Amino acid sequence: MAGQEIIDLPLGTKEIADTLKISESAVRKYALALEKAGYEFEKSGTARLFKHHDVETFRMINKLTENSKLNVEHAVAVVMTRNTQTTSSVAGENAVVPTDQEIMTQHNSLLLAVGNQLKMQQDLINSLVESIAIQRDESDKRHAELIGEIEKQEQVNKDLNDKLSLAVDLIKKLDSKVDKIEENEKKGFFKRLFG
Repeated sequence: MAGQEIIDLPLGTKEIADTLKISESAVRKYALALEKAGYEFEKSGTARLFKHHDVETFRMINKLTENSKLNVEHAVAVVMTRNTQTTSSVAGENAVVPTDQEIMTQHNSLLLAVGNQLKMQQDLINSLVESIAIQRDESDKRHAELIGEIEKQEQVNKDLNDKLSLAVDLIKKLDSKVDKIEENEKKGFFKRLFG
């Protein structure tokens, strides 16, 4: 048994998804991104056949996308720079080891992409801060206008209350005068009748 080679049976998309507890569409998405980056999978017709080292590559990509919040393309770039195997051919040829220059180029492109994302996020933050400041200024202005309108309305209400009080006082005076006049007329009428 010592000296026997372990057989690396090919796996399908479903087996990879079940092994890593991710969706089949995620496996296909990772595989497509890897192929775009130059990684080659063993194939049977158009179907990809995954090997053990492919499972580990998918596992690393999944960890980077979940834990580091990198998008798939950036995670693939990181894995490709970490991984000494950039291609896995159908014939089982020896893996090609990237040169230091290739690693530096990939690393620099990844840093540039991350830098661009950071700049976009900073621009977005600045835009949001500016928008919030404008909204705050508009809100403060509207608040001051409403306070002014409330104060004007309170003055109008006070003036109306004063006028209403004057009107009530006049009505009371008129009522008392009318009562006196009616009383005088009644006395005058009875005096005229009874003499």
